[in-house]
Amino acid sequence: MTAPARYLGHLTRGLLFITALTTGVVALGNAARADTVTDDNAMAMMEGAKTSADFQALATYYRGKATQAKAAAQRHKSMQAAIGQGPGKPPYNWTAHCRRLIRLSQDQAADYTAMAAAYEKLAAEGAKPMGTKPMGSMN
Repeated sequence: MTAPARYLGHLTRGLLFITALTTGVVALGNAARADTVTDDNAMAMMEGAKTSADFQALATYYRGKATQAKAAAQRHKSMQAAIGQGPGKPPYNWTAHCRRLIRLSQDQAADYTAMAAAYEKLAAEGAKPMGTKPMGSMN
């Protein structure tokens, strides 16, 4: 075999290796993203959940949402305390506003926590209840 032909053979094998490696990395990246539930794909994930991993991913998502709602409640508690320490009377009933948002955030956190627990139960059972709509479905 001549030197240019040998070089071309090495180059071709190298390109095939790089292509295979890149394809594998992209496939692994897509598989990892498939397990991640976001606000944008939550409904599709709920509708398509079949495996314990699917249900656990949903449980993790709702635990995160509960944590966010608890943080929102805490922020409003801090704001309510700060408003009461300012000079003069506020032009709006901020205390009632903050109390309402604190209550709503706490209720939301409780709902998300319950949803996470339900999905954790499904993950442990490894089965989707037949004939039911996904949790969180408005229809």
